[in-house]
Amino acid sequence: MKKVLPIAEPKIVSYLHHAYQTSIIGNDEKAVPWILSHYIQLYYDGNKALPVQFYMPDETGYTWNITCPWLDVQVIKKETLAAFHTDIINFIIHAVKNDSYVFTYVNEKYIPYKTSYQKKNYSHMFMIYGYDLNKQVFHHLGYNNRVFGSVDVKFSDFKDAYYNNPEYIFHSHDKLCMIQLSKTFCYDFNVNRVYGELQALLHSKRQQQFNDDPNHVFGLDVYKSLEGIVEENLQNGVELKIQPFLLLAEHKKLMQERLKYMNGLKLFDSLDGECNRYRKLEQRLIAMRNLALLYNRTKRVEAMRNLLCELDSIRNEEADILELIIQRMNYE
Repeated sequence: MKKVLPIAEPKIVSYLHHAYQTSIIGNDEKAVPWILSHYIQLYYDGNKALPVQFYMPDETGYTWNITCPWLDVQVIKKETLAAFHTDIINFIIHAVKNDSYVFTYVNEKYIPYKTSYQKKNYSHMFMIYGYDLNKQVFHHLGYNNRVFGSVDVKFSDFKDAYYNNPEYIFHSHDKLCMIQLSKTFCYDFNVNRVYGELQALLHSKRQQQFNDDPNHVFGLDVYKSLEGIVEENLQNGVELKIQPFLLLAEHKKLMQERLKYMNGLKLFDSLDGECNRYRKLEQRLIAMRNLALLYNRTKRVEAMRNLLCELDSIRNEEADILELIIQRMNYE
């Protein structure tokens, strides 16, 4: 006996919470206007390991939450499940059987295909979208052998990873979420919101601010922060993080999709030129990601010096494109 819930190709895979969110809501075309009205502003919270993120805070200001208005989420603490002597495998099977995706945190030291497997404790987000009782496996979506995709995880391995996870870093790590696509939420493309977010991106300003931490950077200023972190890593011979370049490339890909959608609404003059320029930025950022991968293998610093100039060039090019889009939208 088995069951597999539908998953769409996620629009973002640089960080798992966005990948999980868009892989679920991507199953419904009605979610497209919401997606394209969000995922615009960029953010750096001072953590050098995560120099570029989408700014998508929940109601508490937490930016790593999988929840969004398109998802109906039931949350239960792991200690509550333990208090009722709940068999976690049967619990998850029952949840999936009732059309719920399951999201929680596990210790990847016990999960094959993970980079931490049998090496070190690492509490990380984990989504299940199906099961096969004959094979005794869950269907899992995530990074496996550094490649994003689906794999089967044995019930026994998941159980070890779930129960041997002492590293609760954030408040979400001690919970289990059962997630369904909302049947009632609806959302029209919000031109005013998009205009405001584009302004905030261009001028690096804070729209929704939960604290006054001076280390927090918004908008196009994240490029400067990333340049500083890359230069510091090169000087110290430290590996470069790949996610920032991937996220920036995904940001440009989403901008193209957003501009094409806006063209379809016929509210403004054609944005085809700006869309093509964003396509070229996406290609340049993918090339930069590949260059960073090469550096991590060879540690040849010389080739990476051009990367710093390229980041500055891309920032200036994007600023110019945004100015034109905002003028075209004419929402002054």
